[in-house]
Amino acid sequence: MTQKIIFPGALIIYQGEEYVLNFLKQSQAERNLNNSIQALEYEFVNKIYKAIEKKRKKIAFIDGHGELGIPETRDIMISLSEYYDVKRVIINHQLRALNDYEAIVIAKPDSTFDEKDKFVIDQFLMNGGKILWLIDAVNSNLDSLAKKNFTIALPYKDLNLNDILFKYGVRINNDLIQDLQSSVIPVNVSLNKSKPQWRAMPWLYFPLLNSENQHTITKYVNMVKSEFISSIDTVGGNPEINKKILLSSSKYSKIINTPVSISLDILKERINQKKFNKSNIPVAVLLEGKFESVFKNRIPKNILKNKDINFIEKSKKTSQIVVSDGDIIKNIVKISKNGNLQSLPLGTDRYYEHAFTKGNTEFILNAINYLCDDSGLMSVRTREITLRMLDKEKIKKEKLKWQIINVISPLIFVVVFGISLFFIKKNFYKK
Repeated sequence: MTQKIIFPGALIIYQGEEYVLNFLKQSQAERNLNNSIQALEYEFVNKIYKAIEKKRKKIAFIDGHGELGIPETRDIMISLSEYYDVKRVIINHQLRALNDYEAIVIAKPDSTFDEKDKFVIDQFLMNGGKILWLIDAVNSNLDSLAKKNFTIALPYKDLNLNDILFKYGVRINNDLIQDLQSSVIPVNVSLNKSKPQWRAMPWLYFPLLNSENQHTITKYVNMVKSEFISSIDTVGGNPEINKKILLSSSKYSKIINTPVSISLDILKERINQKKFNKSNIPVAVLLEGKFESVFKNRIPKNILKNKDINFIEKSKKTSQIVVSDGDIIKNIVKISKNGNLQSLPLGTDRYYEHAFTKGNTEFILNAINYLCDDSGLMSVRTREITLRMLDKEKIKKEKLKWQIINVISPLIFVVVFGISLFFIKKNFYKK
């Protein structure tokens, strides 16, 4: 037997630029091999697309309402910049602030949107623009538990976005989801005044999200990490809006209404699985179709004074995605040895840097690709190749049986065929 270490991949060279393609995205376990082969054509097309694309679409990260800053979104902005021109934009009541952009990202705002900025966003959508909303409904922070044993989770002060999201077809609820399928945090389990002993324990408020459907955006996406995420309801009966759930909690989850006291003491409690009786709670929704403006019949007077206004009541066919957690797009920021801020890759665990998932980056990239109508790229991703893997345990148990069947059955067939042929010929010649 000869063993060799290989690195399955390819190098695409175009006009002097090199693009590295890694075939095996996950570990080399046999169960992951199928996913790597499924994505092979997509990975090739993806790299070629990046190499030859000349006119790049523009993506805007909205600023000015307490959204996540550059350090917290640096990693995903770098990933998106491989496909698009990525900028940060402060609307500041400018009606034309978003005219040059294909899509905008609103990532975890914590301050009120005034009517003028909402009007600009609304009309951006009416003109066919795409929006990725990542909105926190509840203000809760695990860092505060480092100072004291509990914290109070309260609904965010009014962001003034409920009416616009409701009009488009969704409502983000002022609650929190607990999920048995969750990330872990380090907890000191030693006795008082003893040397700290840290143990990784599941933190129910950090659900690991998955998808029950096979939508283009979520197909082949790994688990997506979230923090203090809320549930989403689809509302309204507009027949021109198609709504699809992209991400949801696991089969064992429940909803906690706010305000609520969050304490590390829940880690000491024995988990009663029967209480986690909610399954697949929606947390990310895709909305597609023709939307009606939230400002129909109620344009603010200070906007009507502007002569440049070209109000549109109903949008072209467009799309937007609403996610009830801004932390999905947030990378960890730490202070390096030289005292500078260092942005870790998106999906890196805040406590265990070796615990890394690509699900968050994959989901955001797929979402923006889909919103920006890169349909050719995404259609390749949906193609499915089914590999029929052999069951090794079954082979061990039934090996002898199938050997006997494969050896004896052909002999029996030949004997039966020969005897049958003999009697057929005998009857023929008798006649």
